[in-house]
Amino acid sequence: MYADYTFYNNNWGGNVTEKEFDKLALKAQSVVDLYTFDRVKKLDEIPDEVKYAMCELIDYEKQLEDTGGKEIAGEKTASHSVTYAVSKQGSNRAIKSKQKDIVRRWLVNTDLMYRGVGYAH
Repeated sequence: MYADYTFYNNNWGGNVTEKEFDKLALKAQSVVDLYTFDRVKKLDEIPDEVKYAMCELIDYEKQLEDTGGKEIAGEKTASHSVTYAVSKQGSNRAIKSKQKDIVRRWLVNTDLMYRGVGYAH
């Protein structure tokens, strides 16, 4: 795993239990691998940026579990009204977009998401 439960709990302050962590971390790691073209697997040391991307993805995966795999399209706090993405296709698109946004937020200033030729690591 790119981030262990200790890092998640101590550095991120996440709300996922240790029992839930491994399954959610595996899902999160597959997202990181997708958008980094498996480059993280080849690193000797995992950068903190990757660990924080993992933590945010773990929380997002937990949110998806809690909503039955539906992406939240809107949420009010006053009377706590939640609106979900309507169609399955729309929801899947929103989920993938959100996952990519999370990975990009943490890894944009690294070369791990570079899509061109000449990657040297």
